[in-house]
Amino acid sequence: MDNYKFTSFLAQTSLSTGEKYNLTIIFNTLTDDRKIEIIENWKKYYDKILSVHTSAEEEKQENIRITFAKINSLIDEALLRDEARKREETKQEKQKEEERKMTETYDMQRRLEQLRNIGRPPGG
Repeated sequence: MDNYKFTSFLAQTSLSTGEKYNLTIIFNTLTDDRKIEIIENWKKYYDKILSVHTSAEEEKQENIRITFAKINSLIDEALLRDEARKREETKQEKQKEEERKMTETYDMQRRLEQLRNIGRPPGG
């Protein structure tokens, strides 16, 4: 069966070229009786096609929204972990600096005590 009528109906739709191609492939696999039924009831079938198309697009958009929300959540979590790591590193650096200063102070006090003990008799 010639599908010129079907092709002309498709040409008038707002469907993408890929969608029109896919529908043509499907249409060509149908029996002649089914093709005639579709052509004779084109408005009903086109409304159903649009309904399915709209639902699929809405689902696609929702999936995209959910995906971006998950990506944003992962990024936020990574940033929080990075900030916590940096705070911990800063804390450790301050602690090391304090330990270094305490060690230097202790060493200076020990040297000062050794200098004071230079002229003193042992055990006295």
